[in-house]
Amino acid sequence: MVRRAPVTPLRENLPPSILILPDGRKLAYHEYGDPAGSVVVNCHGGLVSGIDIEYSDEPARALGVRIISPDRPGIGGSSRWPGHRMLDWASTDLDVLLAHLGVERFRVIGWSEGGQYALAAAHAHAGRVDRVAIVAGALPLAEPAHPERLAELNANDRRLIALARRVPIVARAYFLGSRWLSVLSPPILARLASIGLGPSDVSLITTYSNWFARAMAESVADTRGSVDDYLAFGAPWGFAPEAVGARVEVFQGDADRVIRVEWSRILVERLPEARLHEFRNEGHFVALTRRAEILQYLTTVSDPV
Repeated sequence: MVRRAPVTPLRENLPPSILILPDGRKLAYHEYGDPAGSVVVNCHGGLVSGIDIEYSDEPARALGVRIISPDRPGIGGSSRWPGHRMLDWASTDLDVLLAHLGVERFRVIGWSEGGQYALAAAHAHAGRVDRVAIVAGALPLAEPAHPERLAELNANDRRLIALARRVPIVARAYFLGSRWLSVLSPPILARLASIGLGPSDVSLITTYSNWFARAMAESVADTRGSVDDYLAFGAPWGFAPEAVGARVEVFQGDADRVIRVEWSRILVERLPEARLHEFRNEGHFVALTRRAEILQYLTTVSDPV
């Protein structure tokens, strides 16, 4: 049975805060949970924005957690950074944001594409990150030792990486169409996005079609930024999973058709200190169904009962 989150988030449609970076670019970020709580940095997924974690607002308040969720370059209210890679973002933009907010120690969560950004944050800020939660995250896609990895990625993301590299104008047309659909008909967008997904994900994406449409609309607000994001997704990480020193909790549905369950198992084997939480008959949207549980594992000193 699929778990349900309340359909109306507590902080829907609040505008993000804007930080002007040293080079003049804008960094947009959202905050959820307890403003005085321990800090969790959220790294949003692909084709969504920093509002992808807004349904965690209520459990974060209950756990005394402050969630800081920045939009990556070219996404939502954040300015583009052409040619950036994820380790660039973790070492510079995120560092400036943390200094601005007076954050010294923190924990990190990343869903889907955001999982690799969460690991990059832990690597770039070694000694400051206490724990990491990866929710249905990908393996490195550009490792010479694993040339097959990109071919194992789901068809839609694989196609968008190829278009971003070879014919970005076509990728931008796809993103533009998604933006129009997100505004004109969230239910149709949800139905199209559900093609190829498992039953639990189809149900969830349909139920939360308005949230999904808003998050996608922000992700493709600047179609050039969407291309940048996919180029970074398919680029080398700049570090190996074996180099991440923080403890990592990996959450994965065994019915996920976006990120294959085998990838999470391999990731856990490669990380120095990691544990896999695998959920039967659940898909890619375990970020919604298990949001309170994930936060609890991420933020408690001892494992929750």
